[in-house]
Amino acid sequence: MRRLTFFNCWIGFCCLSVASSMGGTNTSVGRTKRDLLDGKYLIFPEGSNVQLVYCLTFSAYAKPSGFSAFGITAGQAWELPSKSVLSTKFEDYHRRSRRQLYRKVELLLGSRGLDGKACVLKAICHAANRDRSNVGKGTFFEEIMHAVFT
Repeated sequence: MRRLTFFNCWIGFCCLSVASSMGGTNTSVGRTKRDLLDGKYLIFPEGSNVQLVYCLTFSAYAKPSGFSAFGITAGQAWELPSKSVLSTKFEDYHRRSRRQLYRKVELLLGSRGLDGKACVLKAICHAANRDRSNVGKGTFFEEIMHAVFT
């Protein structure tokens, strides 16, 4: 019984792993001298990803049926970058989505009987005038508001 409990604990701890899969092919990535000189970006072969997997196993011994096990597995995969050039489309989307967020906050505050536009503009000014040495030292809510309004 002790051996079985130890085995289940060992399996549970060993299943928590971070693995990198290379998409089934083993190809080398050729770089030019210019790429080596720039050397600012870390790139991976096409189709590479990082996986985080967590497995949890429970075991029980029941008299009529004997040993039974119950397991839970959760996993998440992230695709790794395969190009050394950053796209600017995300920057444009970020600006556009920020405008949409400000508009929604303005409407929310307006529905509460406040001047939404004035409140949003005031929050942007406060975030822009925040001392750089205090960034990262505020409360969780202050840091979230600073990230949203800067």
